[in-house]
Amino acid sequence: TLPTRKAANEVHECSICLCPAVEGEELTTMPCQHEFHTTCINEWLVRTADGTPASCPLCK
Repeated sequence: TLPTRKAANEVHECSICLCPAVEGEELTTMPCQHEFHTTCINEWLVRTADGTPASCPLCK
């Protein structure tokens, strides 16, 4: 399970949906330390789980 946290007042943009993280939204941190909206990264990981290893969309 990947670590999650609630977004705070910092400026952070999800690189998947390109929307800013709003305070209180749940963010997931990948092992590489990139953060995404939890719903966005979960959807990304499901779509890439077709036999290829799931990976960070930025490090890919």
